[in-house]
Amino acid sequence: MATQNRRTILASLKTALEELSPTYVKTVVRTYTEIDITNYLTTDLSLIEIQEPSEVAETEMTGRRSIRALEVTLRVWFVDWAEDPDATIYEALMKQIRDKVGAKFTLPQAGVPSAIATWIGGTSKIEGEMPVWNFSMGLVLKYYLDQQAT
Repeated sequence: MATQNRRTILASLKTALEELSPTYVKTVVRTYTEIDITNYLTTDLSLIEIQEPSEVAETEMTGRRSIRALEVTLRVWFVDWAEDPDATIYEALMKQIRDKVGAKFTLPQAGVPSAIATWIGGTSKIEGEMPVWNFSMGLVLKYYLDQQAT
């Protein structure tokens, strides 16, 4: 596996999310600041906004390898014309995202110098105004660096 870094991990995440069925996701964008959703049409939704992550250095004690953890927030925008969003819409959307990320970002067998693991944290409540709603998903991507810790 090639050496992983922040840029390659985020590019891989964007590519993986773009592979979701257009039934669930039509647009995926990376952002450094919050997007102005009014710049998008309802036909662009559902939209996943990959916000710029924070990054933390860790050291794996058993393997003595350096690890970087990217704490990513995905804000998911979707359309629902009901006064209260239909839970089945966003639950299906969350499941598709979780399954895609889980399938693409898994640790391979031990001994591989560079690998990725993922943890999907909590999901925020649905917010917004009819017909555009959003919720956030917490995601932690951990990847091993090739060099040994000293």
